Amino acid sequence: KLTNENQIINILIKNNYQILRTEELTFNEQISAFYYAKNIIAPHGAGLTNLCFVNPKTKILELFSPTYVNQCFWTLSSHVDAKYHYLIGKDLTNNNFHIDINKFNEILLKLI
Repeated sequence: KLTNENQIINILIKNNYQILRTEELTFNEQISAFYYAKNIIAPHGAGLTNLCFVNPKTKILELFSPTYVNQCFWTLSSHVDAKYHYLIGKDLTNNNFHIDINKFNEILLKLI
């Protein structure tokens, strides 16, 4: 679990990002959201399988727990010519992790 998710969401909202939860969208809504997105920022998870629908040059930022880093979405991003970035968080207890806000803001500036 990303323990500072609310803080990250607030930063994204202040930067005019739309917050979506793919599990609450229909399949067609997910396709459309990813197809029209210029930037996608998300923790590692099944919702990122929709990266196969992005346009070339879409910028991706995947957030990882340091206890589980998987390259599958980097591979998928490469196949669709998306610009992939990642950030590995700090390990906390009970499979929780925390993203360094300064590093997050630094990468976010590169995406804008």
